[in-house]
Amino acid sequence: MRAPPRGVLLYGPPGNGKTYLARAAAAECRATFFAVSASSLTSKWHGESEKLVRALFDVARDRAPSVVFLDEVDSVLSARSASESEAARRLKTEFLVRLEGVTDGCAASGGASAPSGPRGAGGPSAGRVVLLGATNRPYDLDEAVLRRFAIQVHVPLPGEGARLELLRSALSEHRHALSDADLSAVARRTERFSSSDLKNLCREASMAAVREVPSSQVVGLRAEQLRPITAQDFQRAAQVVQPSVSPAAAAELAAWAR
Repeated sequence: MRAPPRGVLLYGPPGNGKTYLARAAAAECRATFFAVSASSLTSKWHGESEKLVRALFDVARDRAPSVVFLDEVDSVLSARSASESEAARRLKTEFLVRLEGVTDGCAASGGASAPSGPRGAGGPSAGRVVLLGATNRPYDLDEAVLRRFAIQVHVPLPGEGARLELLRSALSEHRHALSDADLSAVARRTERFSSSDLKNLCREASMAAVREVPSSQVVGLRAEQLRPITAQDFQRAAQVVQPSVSPAAAAELAAWAR
């Protein structure tokens, strides 16, 4: 009962570092990292998708300790319906069986437990496989999938304080003329901006100085020849870069988190 959970779901708006969190967790644990997407698990050949799923978890157990990261997990394991294809249903069933084996600390193979041993699904290596899933739409996941993710972590949009630190980090290696008050003002004006949106905003602001240079001189231009980034650059950039997460989407995720 005191064993750590082996299924963790990261959910929240896009562009906030869910994938980076998964990679950091694997690096901190010194574990083998398997990054899996829907495209890498689907095949046009009959029965091939199920084989890929089985092979993924077999290799993960063989290379334990390991972290299997399923990005955009809702694209593969959405709620089952009568209208979906037979191939999609078989893929989900195989995935659910394999997920059950990981999150329960034993593997399933045709409904039977594998023999115990260092490489067997019921041996020590089975408990050293952690499943991480990431999604922007947790409410689309099948209920059986949610049950297998014992820990569900909401990765929300950054607050004003977090946005301020992200701006400072993005500008730390660039010359700028923004005071702490200027940076705080930018952080206040960027409500609903994700981490990715803030990065795009900083990039757009930094390009203002480059656009002032004649095109004939851009090729040999060095960074120290450009003027510092100013607060006015951010004001103009904010007219181009808008938050990618709508208020409705942010509210829906926040409501699901409660």
